Amino acid sequence: MPSHSPVLITDLDNTLYDWIDYFGPCFRAMVDELSSAADVDPDELHRQFQAVYSRHRAPEYRWAIRELDFLRSRRPDEVNDLVWSGFSAFVRSRSKHLRLYPGVRNTLETLRERGFTVIGVSNAPIREVLRRVRCLRLQEQLDALVAWEGAHSGDRHLAHRSTPAGLALRTFTDAKQKPSTHPYTEALRHFAPQDHGKVLVVGDSVANDLVPGSSIGAVTVWARYGSGYAPENYATVRRLSFWKPEKLKDVYDSEVMEPDAVIDDFTQLLPIAESHVPMSDGITRRRQWEAVPAGPA
Repeated sequence: MPSHSPVLITDLDNTLYDWIDYFGPCFRAMVDELSSAADVDPDELHRQFQAVYSRHRAPEYRWAIRELDFLRSRRPDEVNDLVWSGFSAFVRSRSKHLRLYPGVRNTLETLRERGFTVIGVSNAPIREVLRRVRCLRLQEQLDALVAWEGAHSGDRHLAHRSTPAGLALRTFTDAKQKPSTHPYTEALRHFAPQDHGKVLVVGDSVANDLVPGSSIGAVTVWARYGSGYAPENYATVRRLSFWKPEKLKDVYDSEVMEPDAVIDDFTQLLPIAESHVPMSDGITRRRQWEAVPAGPA
C-alpha cells in the first residue's frame, strides 16, 4: 500500500443503493402475503409491525414477524408457516427492487484501482447490511464494513461468521451510531493505512453522514440523489418509523452544514476525488486487512 494513500468512507443505504425504493415495496409484499394467508387487515399488520420496530428501535428487526400480536393465538405450526410465507414474499420482492445506483460499481472499482481504501459505514443492522452487500456483490468493491451490531444479541456473532471472504468487519453499539464520529474513527483506526492521506466521506444525510465527517477533518460529499425515492415508498417507511417527526427533520436537514461538494450521480465522485487527491492510474493496490474479531468497540 502506498504511503499516504487516500480513504473513502461511504454510507450505504440511499447512497450506494436506494434503500427506501427497495424496502417499501418489499414490506408491502410481505404484508399483503400475511394479510391474505392469515386473514388480518393490512392496516392492523402495519400497526403491529410498527409496535415491534419501536420496541426494538430498529426498522429492520429480523424477528419482527414472530413478535406480531395476532400470532399469539395461532398454533406453532401455523406461526412457522406464516413466518416463512411472509419472509419469502419479502425475498421475492427484494430480487426485483434491490439495485445499485447507476455507476456505483465502476466508480468504486476505479477509486480502489487508484489507491483508495474504501470503507462502508452504516447505522443499519449488520446482518441486514451484509445481506444486501452479498445480494449486490458489493464485497468486491469494499475493503471493510462498519455497521450497527443490531437489536438482537446474536446478530453480531452470526454476522462475523457469515462475512464474505476478504471483507473486514467491525460493529458498534446503538449509543455509538452516526452522527457520532465513533464509526468513522473506528473505521480509520482498524482498516485504513496508519499513514493514510486524505479522507473523503460521502452520504445522503448531511446531519448523520457529513457532520461527523467534517468533525474528523474529511472532505464531505453530499449524495443529494439519495432523496429521489418514490413518495409511496417513503410513506411506507415513514409509517413504520419509531422516530418522531422532529428527529426525521434533524436527520434529513440538508442545511445543518455546507458540504464541500454535492453530487447528483455517484459517478460525479470521481472528479471530486481527483481534485482533492491527485491520482495515478498506475497505482497498484493490494488488500492487506483481515477481519477484526467479533465485538463492539
